[in-house]
Amino acid sequence: MITGGYIKVFGEPVSNLSDDEFRVLAGAYFVCDHIRETWEAARAQLREQKTPLHPSLERRWMVYFAVGELLRLAYVKSPADLDNDLRRLSKPNWLDDSENSTKACLNELFGVATAALTQVYTSRSQSESFRHRNWFRVEQTLSDIRKGLEPIPVFRGTNNPLPKLR
Repeated sequence: MITGGYIKVFGEPVSNLSDDEFRVLAGAYFVCDHIRETWEAARAQLREQKTPLHPSLERRWMVYFAVGELLRLAYVKSPADLDNDLRRLSKPNWLDDSENSTKACLNELFGVATAALTQVYTSRSQSESFRHRNWFRVEQTLSDIRKGLEPIPVFRGTNNPLPKLR
């Protein structure tokens, strides 16, 4: 039960998260934070090279979604392991180490996700009814991204599976 000033400020919470649920969400937050830093660094590098950013990569939310979908594909045979690995990342000390397997995994997934987003966007933009602004807003985009990511584990094969967080 929550007591003190919290209830005065925020009111009685509708539900409380268990420690395990909180750790999964915290781990997902830190994963997204690393992806955001990687995305920002890639944008800065393109600016330095005076190379335009592909329109599909304008918003980091789509990159988060694509990386999340790739993680779900990597753990498709053991979804509970994804939650366990995210719980492990709920303590941000793994972010301090400049080189580790988790960061290597996320960097690889970032590259795969951005390539897939570019391909899905380019394919969809061939339609006469395509509107760039709407691409970020319609539910069909998420479905298109999922469909674009689904064959990746098959193409990579058993010798080069999608990386896991550990």
